[in-house]
Amino acid sequence: MRSLLQGFLIGLSIVLPGMSGGTVILILGLYEKSIRDLSRLNLKPYIIIGLGVLVGIFAGGQVFAQLFILYRDPTAAFFLGIILASIKALFRGRPTLNPARVFIVLGGLPLGAGTRLYYGQKRSSLAGTYCCRRAIHCNNAASRRPGKRCPYRDGHVR
Repeated sequence: MRSLLQGFLIGLSIVLPGMSGGTVILILGLYEKSIRDLSRLNLKPYIIIGLGVLVGIFAGGQVFAQLFILYRDPTAAFFLGIILASIKALFRGRPTLNPARVFIVLGGLPLGAGTRLYYGQKRSSLAGTYCCRRAIHCNNAASRRPGKRCPYRDGHVR
């Protein structure tokens, strides 16, 4: 049962944006053992985990798709929280922060925020906006439903 649950969590992480199955395998403490077993071709313990992964991918995909449709912003905040929490788990057992690391982080945060604020205020070019909007709206799955027409397909933005 534990292996099935671990596989389910790995499958969910595959569906989540910003997360990877490898990260969850590392967080669950399965990474070293799985590398050792897979190098010896000992696959039997991973059949149940694989079934859990499949269930996690399909069930998680359906659930998260509905959550994104119904509750876009809270779901995105949830994903951001998961990603930020996984950073702490990845560095468990690593050396503590030293002044150089703190300086880099504290210097990088305002630099990134300033860049975003500066470039976020500028208007983009008409051609760039057109190309991006066309790519986003005409190539996503929602605009390809039967009866739906892409408003950008005829060459001009309405």
